[in-house]
Amino acid sequence: MFKLSVISDEISQDFERVLQVCQEYDAPQVEPRSVWDNPPQNIPDSDVTRMKKLLGQYNMSVCCIASPFLKCDLGDEEQYKEHLGILRRCIELAHAFNCKIIRGFTFWRTGSPEDVWQQLLDAYEEPIQICEQEDVYIGIENEASTHIGGAGEA
Repeated sequence: MFKLSVISDEISQDFERVLQVCQEYDAPQVEPRSVWDNPPQNIPDSDVTRMKKLLGQYNMSVCCIASPFLKCDLGDEEQYKEHLGILRRCIELAHAFNCKIIRGFTFWRTGSPEDVWQQLLDAYEEPIQICEQEDVYIGIENEASTHIGGAGEA
């Protein structure tokens, strides 16, 4: 049911080195987070092509795009618009790598999640619409520095 995978930059910035280590440990999938010193939203198309070629050579696939989507301040419209752009670029990557999951977050924690719950839900309306149109999903990572810091809050 589950396939072992790794977050790429936990091994190396060199994507081929990542794939070599994955192959050595029988991990068939990778989650690109930072590749050749570029976060996913800044990976140039030429490197995406190169990554796809390497994935084919190593008979591996991408399970998720490890984006920093909504690791920003809740209520800051400029940051929110920038992060919608990050989401759109990561959707392009998901399509290019034939995967359906883009990792996302729930804004930097500024207090109790219960205090901003409706604001969080409202902020996710547009991203959900975008993802539904593009046939992809946002996988929320719970992280202590964000409003959904653990499984109980999720």
